[in-house]
Amino acid sequence: MKNNMQMYVNGQLVLDNIRVADTVWQRFVGLIGTKEFAANDALLIMPCNSVHMFGMRYPIDVVFLTRSGTILKVVCKLKPMGIAMCAQAYQALELPAGTAVRLGLAVRKEVTLRALMD
Repeated sequence: MKNNMQMYVNGQLVLDNIRVADTVWQRFVGLIGTKEFAANDALLIMPCNSVHMFGMRYPIDVVFLTRSGTILKVVCKLKPMGIAMCAQAYQALELPAGTAVRLGLAVRKEVTLRALMD
């Protein structure tokens, strides 16, 4: 998985360690088997309009986004064995539980995702 994205809200950097899962295998595996999710980490899965928590050990927040970065749905503290979906989403951002509320992420809010330059 690549560590190559940052997320901005209202022009302010809010996440700077977003890994991208954009292959079939990376999207399937996601966070399965990990023991924890660091506070400033995130996983962007694309394309993706649903996530499952089978094999997970801890809850996460899931933010479903359009291709352009409009938030369509926010699922807070999705528990292990849970499923979340948003048919209109192009991508899903997985965050440590509580991060969506802490960052004020809400439906119809715009976020900007930028690739880090090597």
